Amino acid sequence: MIEKNYQPADIEGRMSRIWEESGAFRAGRPERRDAKPFTIVIPPPNVTGSLHMGHALNNTLQDILCRFERMRGRDVLWQPGTDHAGIATQMVVERQLMERQQPGRRDLGRAKFLERVWQWKAESGGVIVNQLKRLGASCDWSRERFTMDEGLSRAVIKVFVELHRDGLIYKDKRLVNWDPALLTAISDLEVQQIEIKGSLWYLRYPLEGKTFDPGDAESFIVVATTRPETMLGDSAVAVHPGDERYSHLVGRHAILPLVGRKIPIVADEYSDPEKGSGAVKVTPAHDFNDFEVGRRHNLPQISVLDQEGHLALVGNEDYLRGLPEGALQLAEELHGVDRFAARKLILQRLEDFGFLEKTEPNSHTVPHGDRSGVVIEPYLTDQWYVDAKTLAQPAIAAVRSGATAFVPKNWEKTYFEWMENIQPWCISRQLWWGHQIPAWYGPDGKVFVAETEEEAIGNALGYYAEQEVITPEQGREMALDRNKRAGFITRDEDVLDTWFSSALWPFSTLGWPGDDTDVRRYYPTDVLVTGFDIIFFWVARMMMMGLHFMKQVPFPTVYIHRLVRDEKGAKMSKSKGNVVDPLGIIDDYGADALRFALARAAAQGHDIKLSPQLVETNRNFATKLWNACRFAEMNDCVLPTGFDATQAKETLNRWIAHETVRTTREVTEAIEAYRFNDAAGAAYRFVW
Repeated sequence: MIEKNYQPADIEGRMSRIWEESGAFRAGRPERRDAKPFTIVIPPPNVTGSLHMGHALNNTLQDILCRFERMRGRDVLWQPGTDHAGIATQMVVERQLMERQQPGRRDLGRAKFLERVWQWKAESGGVIVNQLKRLGASCDWSRERFTMDEGLSRAVIKVFVELHRDGLIYKDKRLVNWDPALLTAISDLEVQQIEIKGSLWYLRYPLEGKTFDPGDAESFIVVATTRPETMLGDSAVAVHPGDERYSHLVGRHAILPLVGRKIPIVADEYSDPEKGSGAVKVTPAHDFNDFEVGRRHNLPQISVLDQEGHLALVGNEDYLRGLPEGALQLAEELHGVDRFAARKLILQRLEDFGFLEKTEPNSHTVPHGDRSGVVIEPYLTDQWYVDAKTLAQPAIAAVRSGATAFVPKNWEKTYFEWMENIQPWCISRQLWWGHQIPAWYGPDGKVFVAETEEEAIGNALGYYAEQEVITPEQGREMALDRNKRAGFITRDEDVLDTWFSSALWPFSTLGWPGDDTDVRRYYPTDVLVTGFDIIFFWVARMMMMGLHFMKQVPFPTVYIHRLVRDEKGAKMSKSKGNVVDPLGIIDDYGADALRFALARAAAQGHDIKLSPQLVETNRNFATKLWNACRFAEMNDCVLPTGFDATQAKETLNRWIAHETVRTTREVTEAIEAYRFNDAAGAAYRFVW
C-alpha cells in the first residue's frame, strides 16, 4: 500500500534514482533501435551556475516534450551538458585563490592556473547538473558533455581551422567591448546598459583661420559630448548634410582644443540636427558609431586609452603625429591618469581657456560589464573575427523558406532584424580558461593556423625555408629537435568566445568530427527550446554553423518561451529581493508541483507570473492525484486482461471513456502545437 501522506521529497528522490539506475531515459535502448528518433539538446547552463526559474521553466518544457515522445514510442535523446563559461569560471577560481591567500593567476602561470580550474571543475562543476536532476529532467545523463571535453575541443579546433582556410575567420583591428577590470573583450550579451544621471558638455572647437574668441560665435563650432576624456582622440567634427546652419563649414577644418590637432568638418547623416548642438565630435577609436563614420570618411583612428582605462599619450605615435610644439607637455601631464579623473582635469582646462560653453544635466545609458560592474570602453584592438555576414545568408534563407520555424512566429522578425544587419563576430577573448586559438606566429609575425602544433611547425618551416629565412638544413634540424625550434613560432595566447563552442552544440555533442554514427541518427535535432534573450548569441550561430558544416538546419522548430516574473509581474532580480528560488520551492512543495505550475502558466507569448501560492495550489492538485491512486489501490482497482473501454455499457463508464479519449486528443494536439498551458489545463480539467 502506498503511503498515506503525499511526501514529494521522499517520493521524487526515490523515483529519480530508479529512473537513472534503470537507464529509463537512455537513447538507443534495444527495444527502440528501429523507432524514429526524437532529439533535443539542452541549452548548456554555465558550469558555474545554479538553478534559477528560467532553467526550471526551460527544462520543464523540454521534459514534457521528451516524455511525451517516449510515450509515443520514439527513441528520444535529450542531450545534456554544461558550458565552460570562460569569464565566469576564471573569475570564480581567481576569487577562490585570493580568499585562500594563495598565489594569483599571474604568479601561478598559465599551465598551473588551468590545473586549478580543472580541479575546481571536478570538485564543484556538477552542482547545476545535480539540481537539474532534482527538477526531474529526464535527460540521457550517460551522454553528458562539457564544452571543454576532449571531443568538443576537437570539434572547435577543426571548425576554426576550416573557417580560416575558407577566409571566414580572419584577424582585424576593430572596436570591441573592452572590460578594463577583466582586461578582455566581451560580447554584447555580457554588457549591461545602465541609465545614469550624467551631463552633456558643450565644447567650442575653434575654426581654422579664425582667431578664437569665446564671445564670437563665428570663430568656433560647438559640439556636445558625454565623454570629454575621449576628445583627445578626435579626428573630425561631423554635421548633418541637410543642416543649413553648418553647410558653409563642411570641407573646412577645426582646431582640437587643448591638443591643437587640425581636424576636418565632414557631412554625415549620423549627426542628428535635433540633438545637442547638431554637431558631434568624431572619435573613431572610442565609439562604435564614430568608428563607422571614420571608415566612411577615411579618418585616422587615434586611441588615447590603454587596456586599464588610463590615458596613454606619451609615445603614442597616432596621438602625437602632426601636433604643434608644446603639445607634448599636456601628454606628459595626463599620461597614465584614470579616464574619469582625466575627464575632470580636461573639463577644468577647457573651462580655463574658454572652450567649455555650457553643461546640461543628461540622463543616458552607459554600458557596464555584467560581471565586473565597471564601465565598458569601446577599444580599438586586434582580434579574431568570423565573417558572420556570409555565414548568415543561408541561415536567413532557411527561416524564410520555412526549413526552420519560430514558435511564436513573431520572433522571426527579431531574428531577421539582427541577421540582416549582422556585424563581424569577435571570437577572441584575453583569458586563459577556454579553447586556446589554434594560431601560431612566426618571427616576422606571419600567422600559421593548424589543428596541431606539429602541423603549424611543419607549415612554418616550409614557408621560411622557401623564403630563405632558414636553410634547408636548419629546417630539418628543427623538425627533428623540439629544443632547436623552441621559440621559433609562438602560439596565440587568446582563447575563443564561449559562444563559439556552444554554436556547434547540436552536432559536436554527437561525436562530430570523430564517430558520426550518432550524428547520422540524431542530427538534425527536432526542436530547440530556449529564451528570447539568446536568439542572437546562440540560436542564430547554431543555425550558421549547422548549415555550413552539416549542410542541414540544426532544428526545424525553435520554441521561444518568455520570462518567469514575480507574482506582481516584475522581473526577478536580487536587488529587488523578489527572486523566487526554485530549489526552495522544490523543498517546500516538490518538483512536480513547481513543474505543473510552470506548465499551466506557459502560454505562448506571455510572461509567467509565479508565486509560492500558485505552486502550493498545484501541490494540492498532486495530493488529490495521490489520494485518488491510494483510493484505487485500497479498492483493488486493477486493469483486467483484455479490457476494452469501447464495450462499456453503463452511462457513467461510457462518459468517462469519452472524456479520456477527448483529453488524450486535447493534450496531444496542444503539445504538438507547443501550447503547454492548454495541455496542462486539459489534464487538470479531466482529473477534476
